[in-house]
Amino acid sequence: SYETAAEAAFGITGFRFVALNMLIMAYGAMLSYLMIVKESFSSLLGVDPDNAPVRRAILLLVSLTVQLPLSSKRDMADLSFTSRVSVVIDTFLVVFVALNAPISSSLQSIGGMPGLLANSVHFDTLFVGLGVLSFAFVCQHSAFIIAGSLEKPTTHRWSIVTMSTLLFCGCLAMLCGVTGYMGFLDDTSGNILNNLPHDNWTANVARTMLGITMLFVYPLESFVARHVCVVLLFAGRRAHEGDDSTILNRDDRRIGLTALLYLSAVIPAALFDDLGPVLAITGAIGGSSLSYIGPGLVYLGVHGERFMQLVDESWLGSLSPQWNESVQDKGSLDQLDEATPLFSKRIQEGVMQAEKNDLRQDSKAL
Repeated sequence: SYETAAEAAFGITGFRFVALNMLIMAYGAMLSYLMIVKESFSSLLGVDPDNAPVRRAILLLVSLTVQLPLSSKRDMADLSFTSRVSVVIDTFLVVFVALNAPISSSLQSIGGMPGLLANSVHFDTLFVGLGVLSFAFVCQHSAFIIAGSLEKPTTHRWSIVTMSTLLFCGCLAMLCGVTGYMGFLDDTSGNILNNLPHDNWTANVARTMLGITMLFVYPLESFVARHVCVVLLFAGRRAHEGDDSTILNRDDRRIGLTALLYLSAVIPAALFDDLGPVLAITGAIGGSSLSYIGPGLVYLGVHGERFMQLVDESWLGSLSPQWNESVQDKGSLDQLDEATPLFSKRIQEGVMQAEKNDLRQDSKAL
Protein backbone atom coordinates (compact mmCIF):
# COMPACT_ATOMS: atom_id res chain seq x y z
CA SER A 1 0.00 0.00 0.00
CA TYR A 2 0.97 3.66 -0.23
CA GLU A 3 1.59 3.98 3.50
CA THR A 4 3.71 0.81 3.75
CA ALA A 5 5.79 1.97 0.77
CA ALA A 6 6.50 5.18 2.69
CA GLU A 7 7.29 3.11 5.77
CA ALA A 8 9.85 1.10 3.80
CA ALA A 9 11.72 4.31 3.06
CA PHE A 10 11.22 6.36 6.23
CA GLY A 11 9.97 3.97 8.89
CA ILE A 12 6.94 4.67 11.03
CA THR A 13 7.24 8.43 10.37
CA GLY A 14 6.66 7.91 6.67
CA PHE A 15 3.79 5.56 7.40
CA ARG A 16 2.02 8.08 9.61
CA PHE A 17 2.72 10.98 7.24
CA VAL A 18 0.94 9.25 4.37
CA ALA A 19 -1.85 7.84 6.56
CA LEU A 20 -2.68 11.21 8.12
CA ASN A 21 -2.75 12.97 4.76
CA MET A 22 -4.99 10.22 3.41
CA LEU A 23 -7.32 10.95 6.31
CA ILE A 24 -7.24 14.69 5.60
CA MET A 25 -8.03 14.11 1.94
CA ALA A 26 -10.84 11.64 2.60
CA TYR A 27 -12.36 13.71 5.40
CA GLY A 28 -12.34 16.87 3.26
CA ALA A 29 -14.08 14.99 0.46
CA MET A 30 -16.70 13.59 2.85
CA LEU A 31 -17.37 17.06 4.22
CA SER A 32 -17.66 18.66 0.79
CA TYR A 33 -19.99 15.94 -0.53
CA LEU A 34 -22.32 16.37 2.44
CA MET A 35 -22.36 20.13 1.92
CA ILE A 36 -23.32 19.62 -1.73
CA VAL A 37 -26.09 17.22 -0.69
CA LYS A 38 -27.49 19.86 1.64
CA GLU A 39 -27.34 22.54 -1.04
CA SER A 40 -28.72 20.42 -3.88
CA PHE A 41 -31.70 18.82 -2.15
CA SER A 42 -32.62 22.02 -0.32
CA SER A 43 -32.77 23.88 -3.63
CA LEU A 44 -34.83 21.11 -5.20
CA LEU A 45 -37.39 21.25 -2.40
CA GLY A 46 -37.64 25.03 -2.62
CA VAL A 47 -36.20 25.70 0.83
CA ASP A 48 -35.13 29.28 1.42
CA PRO A 49 -31.31 29.61 1.64
CA ASP A 50 -31.69 31.41 4.97
CA ASN A 51 -33.79 28.64 6.52
CA ALA A 52 -30.87 26.82 8.16
CA PRO A 53 -32.86 24.41 10.41
CA VAL A 54 -34.82 22.93 7.50
CA ARG A 55 -31.70 22.63 5.35
CA ARG A 56 -29.93 20.77 8.14
CA ALA A 57 -32.90 18.47 8.65
CA ILE A 58 -32.88 17.62 4.93
CA LEU A 59 -29.15 16.83 5.10
CA LEU A 60 -29.62 14.50 8.07
CA LEU A 61 -32.61 12.76 6.54
CA VAL A 62 -30.97 12.11 3.17
CA SER A 63 -27.54 11.16 4.52
CA LEU A 64 -28.90 8.82 7.19
CA THR A 65 -31.19 7.13 4.69
CA VAL A 66 -28.69 6.56 1.84
CA GLN A 67 -25.09 7.52 2.54
CA LEU A 68 -24.59 5.96 5.96
CA PRO A 69 -25.97 2.50 4.96
CA LEU A 70 -23.83 2.45 1.81
CA SER A 71 -20.76 3.46 3.81
CA SER A 72 -21.34 0.56 6.20
CA LYS A 73 -20.56 -2.02 3.52
CA ARG A 74 -17.53 -4.17 4.22
CA ASP A 75 -15.73 -4.04 0.84
CA MET A 76 -15.39 -1.31 -1.77
CA ALA A 77 -16.30 -3.80 -4.50
CA ASP A 78 -19.86 -3.71 -3.11
CA LEU A 79 -20.13 -0.16 -4.49
CA SER A 80 -19.45 -1.08 -8.12
CA PHE A 81 -23.03 -0.46 -9.28
CA THR A 82 -23.37 2.93 -7.59
CA SER A 83 -19.97 3.93 -8.97
CA ARG A 84 -21.11 3.18 -12.51
CA VAL A 85 -24.23 5.28 -11.98
CA SER A 86 -22.07 8.16 -10.69
CA VAL A 87 -19.84 8.10 -13.76
CA VAL A 88 -22.82 8.23 -16.11
CA ILE A 89 -24.43 11.08 -14.17
CA ASP A 90 -21.17 13.06 -14.04
CA THR A 91 -20.85 12.83 -17.80
CA PHE A 92 -24.38 14.16 -18.32
CA LEU A 93 -23.73 16.96 -15.82
CA VAL A 94 -20.62 18.19 -17.61
CA VAL A 95 -22.40 18.17 -20.97
CA PHE A 96 -25.32 20.03 -19.38
CA VAL A 97 -23.06 22.76 -17.96
CA ALA A 98 -21.26 23.14 -21.28
CA LEU A 99 -24.53 23.55 -23.18
CA ASN A 100 -26.22 25.90 -20.71
CA ALA A 101 -23.37 28.23 -19.79
CA PRO A 102 -24.08 31.76 -21.20
CA ILE A 103 -20.76 31.97 -22.99
CA SER A 104 -21.80 34.39 -25.76
CA SER A 105 -23.23 37.07 -23.46
CA SER A 106 -20.31 36.80 -21.04
CA LEU A 107 -17.72 37.18 -23.77
CA GLN A 108 -19.53 40.21 -25.17
CA SER A 109 -19.54 41.88 -21.75
CA ILE A 110 -15.74 41.74 -21.44
CA GLY A 111 -14.78 42.43 -25.05
CA GLY A 112 -14.45 38.92 -26.47
CA MET A 113 -11.62 36.45 -26.15
CA PRO A 114 -8.85 39.10 -25.78
CA GLY A 115 -10.63 40.52 -22.75
CA LEU A 116 -11.12 37.03 -21.31
CA LEU A 117 -7.46 36.13 -21.68
CA ALA A 118 -6.33 39.46 -20.25
CA ASN A 119 -8.41 39.03 -17.09
CA SER A 120 -8.40 35.28 -16.61
CA VAL A 121 -5.30 34.98 -14.38
CA HIS A 122 -5.68 36.08 -10.76
CA PHE A 123 -2.43 35.72 -8.90
CA ASP A 124 -4.06 36.44 -5.53
CA THR A 125 -6.08 33.21 -5.80
CA LEU A 126 -3.56 31.16 -7.78
CA PHE A 127 -2.65 28.81 -4.93
CA VAL A 128 -6.29 28.43 -3.94
CA GLY A 129 -6.98 27.24 -7.48
CA LEU A 130 -4.06 24.83 -7.35
CA GLY A 131 -5.47 23.44 -4.10
CA VAL A 132 -8.86 22.86 -5.71
CA LEU A 133 -7.19 21.15 -8.69
CA SER A 134 -5.20 18.95 -6.33
CA PHE A 135 -8.39 17.98 -4.54
CA ALA A 136 -10.07 17.10 -7.83
CA PHE A 137 -7.32 14.91 -9.26
CA VAL A 138 -5.70 13.28 -6.24
CA CYS A 139 -6.54 9.59 -6.26
CA GLN A 140 -3.46 8.12 -4.56
CA HIS A 141 -5.27 7.87 -1.23
CA SER A 142 -7.83 5.44 -2.65
CA ALA A 143 -5.87 3.90 -5.52
CA PHE A 144 -4.46 0.92 -3.62
CA ILE A 145 -7.84 0.12 -2.05
CA ILE A 146 -9.55 0.20 -5.45
CA ALA A 147 -6.78 -1.87 -7.01
CA GLY A 148 -7.30 -4.53 -4.37
CA SER A 149 -11.00 -4.69 -5.20
CA LEU A 150 -10.40 -5.72 -8.84
CA GLU A 151 -11.40 -9.24 -9.80
CA LYS A 152 -7.92 -9.85 -11.24
CA PRO A 153 -5.65 -7.23 -9.64
CA THR A 154 -2.72 -7.52 -12.06
CA THR A 155 -0.36 -4.67 -12.88
CA HIS A 156 -1.47 -4.63 -16.52
CA ARG A 157 -5.17 -4.39 -15.65
CA TRP A 158 -4.52 -1.68 -13.10
CA SER A 159 -2.49 0.31 -15.64
CA ILE A 160 -5.42 0.19 -18.06
CA VAL A 161 -7.81 1.35 -15.34
CA THR A 162 -5.66 4.28 -14.20
CA MET A 163 -4.79 5.47 -17.71
CA SER A 164 -8.35 5.38 -19.05
CA THR A 165 -9.97 6.91 -15.98
CA LEU A 166 -7.50 9.77 -15.60
CA LEU A 167 -7.76 10.67 -19.29
CA PHE A 168 -11.55 10.55 -19.14
CA CYS A 169 -11.73 12.62 -15.95
CA GLY A 170 -9.22 15.11 -17.32
CA CYS A 171 -11.36 15.68 -20.42
CA LEU A 172 -14.50 16.13 -18.32
CA ALA A 173 -12.78 18.55 -15.94
CA MET A 174 -11.32 20.58 -18.80
CA LEU A 175 -14.69 20.84 -20.56
CA CYS A 176 -16.57 21.78 -17.40
CA GLY A 177 -13.93 24.24 -16.18
CA VAL A 178 -13.43 26.09 -19.46
CA THR A 179 -17.08 26.38 -20.43
CA GLY A 180 -18.16 27.15 -16.87
CA TYR A 181 -15.65 29.96 -16.43
CA MET A 182 -16.34 31.38 -19.87
CA GLY A 183 -20.03 31.44 -19.00
CA PHE A 184 -19.92 32.95 -15.51
CA LEU A 185 -16.41 34.48 -15.28
CA ASP A 186 -15.48 35.74 -11.80
CA ASP A 187 -18.98 35.04 -10.50
CA THR A 188 -18.47 31.29 -10.88
CA SER A 189 -19.57 29.58 -7.66
CA GLY A 190 -17.78 26.71 -5.96
CA ASN A 191 -20.82 24.66 -6.94
CA ILE A 192 -21.32 25.80 -10.51
CA LEU A 193 -24.96 24.73 -10.53
CA ASN A 194 -25.66 27.57 -8.08
CA ASN A 195 -25.01 29.95 -10.98
CA LEU A 196 -28.02 28.57 -12.83
CA PRO A 197 -31.54 29.95 -12.26
CA HIS A 198 -33.38 28.30 -9.37
CA ASP A 199 -36.70 28.35 -11.24
CA ASN A 200 -35.35 26.59 -14.33
CA TRP A 201 -36.54 22.97 -14.57
CA THR A 202 -33.45 21.81 -16.47
CA ALA A 203 -31.22 23.32 -13.79
CA ASN A 204 -33.22 21.49 -11.13
CA VAL A 205 -32.76 18.23 -13.03
CA ALA A 206 -29.03 18.88 -12.98
CA ARG A 207 -29.12 19.55 -9.24
CA THR A 208 -30.98 16.30 -8.74
CA MET A 209 -28.33 14.43 -10.69
CA LEU A 210 -25.55 16.12 -8.72
CA GLY A 211 -27.23 15.24 -5.43
CA ILE A 212 -27.54 11.60 -6.49
CA THR A 213 -23.88 11.54 -7.46
CA MET A 214 -22.85 12.91 -4.06
CA LEU A 215 -24.90 10.20 -2.38
CA PHE A 216 -22.92 7.55 -4.23
CA VAL A 217 -19.38 8.98 -4.05
CA TYR A 218 -19.45 9.78 -0.33
CA PRO A 219 -19.10 6.07 0.63
CA LEU A 220 -15.89 5.79 -1.43
CA GLU A 221 -14.18 8.44 0.67
CA SER A 222 -15.67 7.02 3.85
CA PHE A 223 -13.99 3.71 2.99
CA VAL A 224 -10.62 5.47 2.71
CA ALA A 225 -11.06 7.27 6.04
CA ARG A 226 -12.10 4.00 7.66
CA HIS A 227 -9.04 2.30 6.18
CA VAL A 228 -6.79 4.90 7.81
CA CYS A 229 -8.51 4.32 11.15
CA VAL A 230 -7.85 0.59 10.78
CA VAL A 231 -4.12 0.97 10.12
CA LEU A 232 -3.66 3.54 12.90
CA LEU A 233 -5.93 2.25 15.66
CA PHE A 234 -5.71 -1.55 15.43
CA ALA A 235 -2.66 -3.68 16.23
CA GLY A 236 -1.27 -6.65 14.30
CA ARG A 237 0.20 -7.33 10.89
CA ARG A 238 -3.14 -7.56 9.06
CA ALA A 239 -4.27 -4.19 10.36
CA HIS A 240 -0.88 -2.63 9.65
CA GLU A 241 -0.97 -3.84 6.05
CA GLY A 242 -4.52 -2.54 5.58
CA ASP A 243 -6.45 -5.80 5.43
CA ASP A 244 -9.71 -3.98 6.14
CA SER A 245 -12.05 -6.85 5.29
CA THR A 246 -10.52 -9.11 7.94
CA ILE A 247 -10.36 -6.47 10.65
CA LEU A 248 -13.89 -5.19 9.96
CA ASN A 249 -15.57 -8.60 9.86
CA ARG A 250 -17.10 -7.71 13.19
CA ASP A 251 -20.17 -5.56 12.66
CA ASP A 252 -19.58 -3.48 15.77
CA ARG A 253 -16.16 -2.38 14.55
CA ARG A 254 -17.29 -1.62 11.01
CA ILE A 255 -20.50 0.19 11.86
CA GLY A 256 -18.95 1.97 14.84
CA LEU A 257 -16.09 3.43 12.79
CA THR A 258 -18.40 4.34 9.93
CA ALA A 259 -20.87 6.11 12.22
CA LEU A 260 -18.10 7.99 14.03
CA LEU A 261 -16.64 9.25 10.76
CA TYR A 262 -20.11 10.21 9.54
CA LEU A 263 -20.82 12.26 12.66
CA SER A 264 -17.46 14.02 12.44
CA ALA A 265 -18.30 15.14 8.87
CA VAL A 266 -22.05 15.79 9.00
CA ILE A 267 -21.88 18.23 11.95
CA PRO A 268 -19.59 20.80 10.24
CA ALA A 269 -21.40 20.16 6.92
CA ALA A 270 -24.64 21.20 8.59
CA LEU A 271 -23.08 24.33 10.10
CA PHE A 272 -21.16 25.72 7.10
CA ASP A 273 -22.16 26.52 3.52
CA ASP A 274 -19.07 27.78 1.67
CA LEU A 275 -17.57 24.90 -0.28
CA GLY A 276 -14.56 26.74 -1.72
CA PRO A 277 -12.34 26.86 1.41
CA VAL A 278 -12.97 23.16 2.11
CA LEU A 279 -11.76 22.19 -1.37
CA ALA A 280 -8.80 24.58 -1.26
CA ILE A 281 -7.53 23.64 2.22
CA THR A 282 -8.01 19.91 1.71
CA GLY A 283 -6.28 19.97 -1.66
CA ALA A 284 -3.45 22.24 -0.51
CA ILE A 285 -2.56 20.08 2.50
CA GLY A 286 -3.65 16.51 1.87
CA GLY A 287 -3.69 16.61 -1.93
CA SER A 288 -0.26 18.20 -2.30
CA SER A 289 1.31 15.85 0.24
CA LEU A 290 -0.13 12.73 -1.39
CA SER A 291 0.33 13.61 -5.05
CA TYR A 292 3.44 15.81 -5.17
CA ILE A 293 5.52 15.48 -2.00
CA GLY A 294 4.91 11.88 -0.97
CA PRO A 295 5.81 10.05 -4.21
CA GLY A 296 8.99 12.06 -4.65
CA LEU A 297 10.12 11.46 -1.08
CA VAL A 298 9.43 7.73 -1.31
CA TYR A 299 11.41 7.48 -4.56
CA LEU A 300 14.35 9.38 -3.08
CA GLY A 301 14.20 7.31 0.10
CA VAL A 302 14.34 4.05 -1.85
CA HIS A 303 16.48 5.02 -4.85
CA GLY A 304 18.34 8.09 -3.55
CA GLU A 305 21.80 7.00 -4.69
CA ARG A 306 20.45 5.92 -8.06
CA PHE A 307 18.83 9.34 -8.42
CA MET A 308 22.14 11.08 -7.70
CA GLN A 309 23.82 8.90 -10.31
CA LEU A 310 21.21 9.84 -12.91
CA VAL A 311 21.60 13.53 -12.10
CA ASP A 312 25.35 13.20 -12.54
CA GLU A 313 24.85 11.59 -15.95
CA SER A 314 22.50 14.39 -17.05
CA TRP A 315 23.32 17.98 -17.96
CA LEU A 316 22.77 19.01 -14.32
CA GLY A 317 25.90 17.15 -13.30
CA SER A 318 28.07 19.40 -15.44
CA LEU A 319 26.85 22.54 -13.65
CA SER A 320 28.56 21.76 -10.36
CA PRO A 321 31.96 20.02 -10.11
CA GLN A 322 31.47 19.54 -6.36
CA TRP A 323 28.19 17.68 -6.96
CA ASN A 324 29.92 15.56 -9.58
CA GLU A 325 32.72 14.59 -7.19
CA SER A 326 30.30 13.79 -4.35
CA VAL A 327 28.35 11.41 -6.56
CA GLN A 328 31.49 9.71 -7.86
CA ASP A 329 32.67 9.15 -4.28
CA LYS A 330 29.63 6.98 -3.62
CA GLY A 331 30.83 4.34 -6.04
CA SER A 332 29.89 3.09 -9.46
CA LEU A 333 26.42 2.08 -10.57
CA ASP A 334 27.52 -1.57 -10.59
CA GLN A 335 28.29 -1.35 -6.89
CA LEU A 336 24.86 0.16 -6.25
CA ASP A 337 23.20 -2.71 -8.05
CA GLU A 338 25.08 -5.25 -5.94
CA ALA A 339 24.01 -3.60 -2.68
CA THR A 340 20.92 -4.71 -0.86
CA PRO A 341 18.10 -2.28 -1.78
CA LEU A 342 16.84 -0.20 1.10
CA PHE A 343 13.28 -0.99 0.12
CA SER A 344 13.73 -4.75 0.41
CA LYS A 345 15.63 -4.40 3.65
CA ARG A 346 12.96 -2.26 5.26
CA ILE A 347 10.19 -4.55 4.02
CA GLN A 348 11.93 -7.58 5.55
CA GLU A 349 12.42 -5.76 8.85
CA GLY A 350 8.77 -4.68 8.86
CA VAL A 351 7.50 -8.20 8.17
CA MET A 352 9.72 -9.69 10.89
CA GLN A 353 8.54 -7.10 13.41
CA ALA A 354 4.89 -7.66 12.47
CA GLU A 355 5.31 -11.43 12.87
CA LYS A 356 6.84 -10.91 16.30
CA ASN A 357 3.89 -8.73 17.31
CA ASP A 358 1.43 -11.36 16.08
CA LEU A 359 3.22 -14.10 18.01
CA ARG A 360 3.21 -11.95 21.12
CA GLN A 361 -0.53 -11.36 20.79
CA ASP A 362 -1.20 -15.06 20.17
CA SER A 363 0.77 -16.02 23.27
CA LYS A 364 -1.22 -13.56 25.35
CA ALA A 365 -4.47 -15.00 24.01
CA LEU A 366 -3.33 -18.53 24.89
